[in-house]
Amino acid sequence: TKCLLWVALLLLVGIVSCRANQNEGELLYKFGEVYYRISAWGSDALRVQLSPNQPTTNLNVQALLPTPPVRKTEVSVTELSVENGNIRSVVNEASGTIQFIRVSDGTVLLSTKSMNFVKIPNDNLLYEAGITFTPSPRETGIYGLGQHKTARLQNKPIHLLFQNAQIYSYSGGGEIDIPHYISYPLFYNFVWNLPSFGYLNFSQSSTTWFSNSTFQIDFWISTVSKQNTRNPFTALMNNYVDVTGHPPV
Repeated sequence: TKCLLWVALLLLVGIVSCRANQNEGELLYKFGEVYYRISAWGSDALRVQLSPNQPTTNLNVQALLPTPPVRKTEVSVTELSVENGNIRSVVNEASGTIQFIRVSDGTVLLSTKSMNFVKIPNDNLLYEAGITFTPSPRETGIYGLGQHKTARLQNKPIHLLFQNAQIYSYSGGGEIDIPHYISYPLFYNFVWNLPSFGYLNFSQSSTTWFSNSTFQIDFWISTVSKQNTRNPFTALMNNYVDVTGHPPV
């Protein structure tokens, strides 16, 4: 396969390696110094973890539930891609960037552009870490991200310093950061699964998430199913609560 050819050429210098696990619905990949884990996580959804260390799902604090819900979708894994229902991730073997594509119409929902990890002194596991995405030019708005003093439901563009929500003299109790949004009119869900101080910068041409201290970059993305042509917001919120938890009844 294509990946095995790359491994044969580059394994000696440790640039790239990969392992596709069809049964567990995940791709393990290494590009340069960064390990990738891309996993089917819920229906029509993927979880992506990136780290100079081996990524882990055993986190004490996170937005996602410790284990994914039962999938209602078919999963296919190759050396460079994971497809779960109506969403597919594709790793570019030359650049290490990742595209997220809706299968039913071929729409590119989101693409990674760059990532960086800066080791925190005197700690073997923690990094300052950031990732920048290139959104589709079709994306005109984002809905979510909590409650802010913008008097808007649509929050693009926006810049958030997460620590400001805890400073009452700044927030006045009116800033609540929830790192989840729905893209319009592309209809995909995104969760930044890192409960840490940092920032988010949403512009028209790029999106950057940054954590001041973390083991890894960790995010989740989903879209509507192939069969869903109505009520996309409802479908996306169903996907979201399936992986973050339903309210008690």
